[in-house]
Amino acid sequence: MLLKKITFGLLVVLIIVLISAAAAYRYAVHRDFFFPEISERLAGETGYLLTKSGPVELDWFPRPAISLGDLSVSVSGNTRGMPFLTAQRISAQLDWDTLLRMHPVIDIDMQSVDLTPELDSEGRSNWLSSAVSSGGGELPFELDGILVRDLRFRFKNHQSEEI
Repeated sequence: MLLKKITFGLLVVLIIVLISAAAAYRYAVHRDFFFPEISERLAGETGYLLTKSGPVELDWFPRPAISLGDLSVSVSGNTRGMPFLTAQRISAQLDWDTLLRMHPVIDIDMQSVDLTPELDSEGRSNWLSSAVSSGGGELPFELDGILVRDLRFRFKNHQSEEI
């Protein structure tokens, strides 16, 4: 009986400590803390550059999630520097189960997306990075699904000056 009370007490203390740590982490860590690392890792693995001008939101419950506002994606080395994708908001959610097994599965939700692939006058694209086109660029996670809301698509071919 005494062992049950001690075990129950330790469980309650552990739960309180975990909730307190999660709350402290949520409010103490600067929200832009993760963005440079995410952007740098993505650029190194795939050659895609992320730029954001909006807020970063982190959430831990019920699922870990990061939400980025006013985000653009371009290719490193792109001579024109124009992004091929801009979005008002992109959110990525992970499942706790897959995260704990060290094989994260991510759901992505994109809102108000402008997809503008271009070919410059020399035939170079603004959407295909050298890492991806050479067969590299595998990401350390699996995509479960991508939901895109309010998509606008416009292809520009500067070789023929047609839009």
